[in-house]
Amino acid sequence: MRPIEYSASLGDLDVAVNMQSDNISAQACMVCGRKELKALYQVTDTNQGAPGVWEIVACDNCRLGVLHPFPSPEQVGNFYRDQFYTEEGQRFRGWMEWLRSQLALLRGQTLSRLKPERGRLLDFGSGSGHFAAAQSLRGWNVVALDPYSSAASSDATFELVDDWVRLNYPDASFDVVTLWYVVEHLSNPRAMIKEFNRVLKPGGLLILAQQDFDSIQARVFGPRWLFLDPPRHLWQFSVRTLTALVEQE
Repeated sequence: MRPIEYSASLGDLDVAVNMQSDNISAQACMVCGRKELKALYQVTDTNQGAPGVWEIVACDNCRLGVLHPFPSPEQVGNFYRDQFYTEEGQRFRGWMEWLRSQLALLRGQTLSRLKPERGRLLDFGSGSGHFAAAQSLRGWNVVALDPYSSAASSDATFELVDDWVRLNYPDASFDVVTLWYVVEHLSNPRAMIKEFNRVLKPGGLLILAQQDFDSIQARVFGPRWLFLDPPRHLWQFSVRTLTALVEQE
């Protein structure tokens, strides 16, 4: 597996918050090993209106961010089944879905640059299926997998196991695995990165795209940063933390 751009793996991070303090006692950070997180700010769901108040907490050393309280696998599933996708498996309606289809074409250019030769592609967290459909037209043999979208491929086989997804494919099944703004949604990124690595062929390519928690926009807007997107974004990665985590696998 060759990590590309925003790429990482991450294990469980159980957080116990003392609401009277901005210091948070936790298990060791999976990036740097530090054992204290700091509460940054409280957040609410301004995108979909899910009820509740959460905190974004971050490692005091490497600034890996995590949502607290951390949702259970059942709660995570409900965020998508009840609110995120339409019955047709779309994220939006009308012109917004058309715009997302155009973005899928641009992502295909990135894929062609990184992997010019066509092969078998797994698009995990495929959502409305725009990217998968575009790459199929480009000659890729595509499997679009999304546990919560009806637009995923009918031949995509998987099994939900606690806080991760088992891919029912043999080892070395795919030339490329892509996750476009998906890794931050995963309850257990470490287990999933291992699973993606298993189904990748030797020399295969894992592509992960992710918003940057160290960006100027994230620091300026703080709790109002659009891409915090609680409670669906469970983790807040930077290029540095995401890459460091992948390199540990």
